[in-house]
Amino acid sequence: MNFDDGTYVVENIHIQSGLTWSSLKWAFTTGHAANWHPLTWLSHMVDRNVFGLAAWGHHLSSLILHITATILLFACFRDATGATLRSFVLAALFGIHPLHVESVAWVAERKDVLSGLFWFAALNLYIQYVRRCEDRRKAPFLFYWLSFVCFLLGLMSKPMLVTFPLVLLLFDYWPLRRFNKNGKGVLTSATRLLKEKIPFLLGAVASGLITFIAQLRGGAMVIEERFTWPIRLANMPISYCRYLAKIFYPVNLSAYYPHPVFWPPVEITAATSALVAVSAMVILFTRRYPFLVTGWLWFVVTLLPVIGLIQVGTQAIADRYTYIPSIGIFVIICWGVPEVVSHFSGSRLTVGSAAASMLLLCGWQTHKQIGYWKNSETLFRHALSVQSDNTLAHLNLGVALQTEGRLDEAIKQYDAAIALNPNVAACYFSRGGVLIELGRLNEAITDLETGLRIAPRDAKAHLLLGNASQRKGDLQDAIRELQAAATLDPELVEAHNNLGLIFRQNGLLKPAIEQYRQAIAVNPNYADGHNNLGIALLMDGQSAEAISHFARAAQLNPNSSGYRCNYAAILEENHRPDEAIVQYKAALGLDPNNVKARQGLSRLESGQSQSR
Repeated sequence: MNFDDGTYVVENIHIQSGLTWSSLKWAFTTGHAANWHPLTWLSHMVDRNVFGLAAWGHHLSSLILHITATILLFACFRDATGATLRSFVLAALFGIHPLHVESVAWVAERKDVLSGLFWFAALNLYIQYVRRCEDRRKAPFLFYWLSFVCFLLGLMSKPMLVTFPLVLLLFDYWPLRRFNKNGKGVLTSATRLLKEKIPFLLGAVASGLITFIAQLRGGAMVIEERFTWPIRLANMPISYCRYLAKIFYPVNLSAYYPHPVFWPPVEITAATSALVAVSAMVILFTRRYPFLVTGWLWFVVTLLPVIGLIQVGTQAIADRYTYIPSIGIFVIICWGVPEVVSHFSGSRLTVGSAAASMLLLCGWQTHKQIGYWKNSETLFRHALSVQSDNTLAHLNLGVALQTEGRLDEAIKQYDAAIALNPNVAACYFSRGGVLIELGRLNEAITDLETGLRIAPRDAKAHLLLGNASQRKGDLQDAIRELQAAATLDPELVEAHNNLGLIFRQNGLLKPAIEQYRQAIAVNPNYADGHNNLGIALLMDGQSAEAISHFARAAQLNPNSSGYRCNYAAILEENHRPDEAIVQYKAALGLDPNNVKARQGLSRLESGQSQSR
C-alpha cells in the first residue's frame, strides 16, 4: 500500500538491509515513523531476510502472529474462567471480526498483531502466577517476571500496551476474583494488588514518555489551532460510541476516517448520555454480573491512549485501534447473552444458534473487507465511497494512479484533495511531482513552493523542487534545494545523487564524487549511486576504483542494460575482453537496441577474430 508501507518496509533502507548489526542498532535507537517500537522493526527485517520484497511472505507473518494471538486469547479466558465454549466464541470473534482486517492485512500495522501476541502471552503467564500463588506452590514469581518480560516486549512492539497494568487489575476483580479473597477489606485488597503491579506501571510510564518524545519529534502529534482541547474532549464520547457501533455493525469500514473538527452539540450530548447510561447499568448490575465491569472498563481503558485526548495524526477514529479494546465488548457478549437467555427454555440451542450466526456474519463481512485491501486504488476508492469528503483518500488514490502512469486522473484526485483542504502540504507536493513528469515545470514549482510554505521541513519536497529547477536550467536554485533536502534528511540518497549529477555535468568532479560516496554510504545497495560514482571516478582518472562500482551496480540491478554496458566498457578498457563480451551480450539480451553494447561487442569479436 502507498499508506505507510513505504516508510515501514519498501522504501526503508534499514529494513532493506535486513537483520544486521547496523540495522539492529538503528531499530533500538530510532524514532522513525514517530514511534519507538524496535521489535516491530526487527520483525520487518527478519521478513526482508526471509521473503525479500515478496508481499505474500510479509502478509503470512502477520497472519501467523494474529492466529497465535487468537489462540493465546482463548487460553487466557479458558484458564481464568473454566468456560471453554464461551472462551472459544470470544477468541473466534477476535480472530475473524471485520474491524481487525486492517491490523492483519496492512503490512505497516505489524505492530498491532505483534504487540497483541505479547499482550496475551503476558496475560497467560500472569494467570499462571496467580494460580500458583493460590496453590502455594514454589516459585510463583517466575511466572510473574516472565509476564513482566512479555509486557516489556509488547511495549517494544507498540506502546498502546501502557494500559496493560490496569487490565491486570480488572482481571483480578473478574474472573480471577482476587479482591477481598483473604477475608480482608476490599480497599486493603486493592492496595495490595496495586502494589503488585508497580513494575508494570513503571514500565508503562517509561514507554509513554519515550513514545511522547518520539511522536513529538516525528511530527505525529497534531498541534494545530483547530484541534483545541474543547474539540478533543467533544470528540472523545462520540469516538467511543462510533467504536461501539462498528463492533456491533461492522459495515462501511474505511482505512481513514477524517476528523470533522466540529461536532453538533446534540450529537455530543447524546453520545455522552449513552456512555453514562451504559456505565450506570454496569455499576447497577456489577454485583450480580461482575464480568460487566471487566468487559466495559477493558473497552474504555484500553482505548484511552488513542481516543484523541492527545491527537496523533488527523484521523477521528481508526479500525486498528480496536484490536485489543474490542475484547472487552466481546466479553460482555459471550458471558452476557448466555446469562440473559438462561431464563428461557431451550436456552442452550438459542445461544448456540446465535453464536454460530454471529460468527458466520462476521466471517462473511471480513471476507468482503479483505477485498478492499487488494491494492491502494481499491482501498482508497472504497474509502471515498464510505465518505466522499476525504482529503487523504483523494491524495492516496492520486498517488496510486500516478504510480500506474495515469497522470491526468491523478491530477484530478489531487485537485479534489486541495479543494477539500487547501492546507495539506502533501497534496501540493504530489501534484507538483506529476506536473514535473508532464514537463509543466513552472506550475510544478508553484505547487512545490506553496506546499513548502505549509511544511518547510519536508525533505522530499525540496528534492522535487531541486529536480524541477534542474530540468528548467536554474542550477543554482537546484543546488540550493537539493542541499536543503540532504540536510533535512541525510538518508535521502536521491538528493546526494542528483547533486552529484549536477556537479559532474558541470565539470566539478571532486564534489560530485563526494556526493555519490555519501549516497552509497547511506545505502550500500543503491545501484544508481554506484553506477554514477563509477562514471565520475572514470572521468577523474581513477579507473581501478571505478571498475568495482560498475560491477556492483550491475550486480545490484542485473536487469539494467545500461549498467551492464558501462561495466563491459570499463572491462574492455582494462583489457579484459572475455568478461566484457559476456556483459555486452547480457546488455543486448536486455535491450537489443543498445547501440553502444552492439558496437562494443562487434569491436571485441572482430578483434578476437583478427588475433586468431
